[in-house]
Amino acid sequence: MRAANLALVTAAAYAAPEPRSRAELADVTSVSRATVGRLVDDLVGPGCLVEGPAAPSQARAARRSRSCRQDIGMPPSASRSTSGA
Repeated sequence: MRAANLALVTAAAYAAPEPRSRAELADVTSVSRATVGRLVDDLVGPGCLVEGPAAPSQARAARRSRSCRQDIGMPPSASRSTSGA
């Protein structure tokens, strides 16, 4: 299940013409926000994804979102090596 979710989130991040927030990745993939958060952390660590600076929040109590995008130096096929967990 984790490998399938990782593949979904990675594909959604790489396919987007513009960086997507974790919340947008969760909405697009139908994977829970908590799971997307853990998976993005796993992808940011080795450099498969890069997170941008936190965007200003529209709501007062809401968290600030960060956009996720493919690391330009990392080919999409390289992320497949992290699917073993």
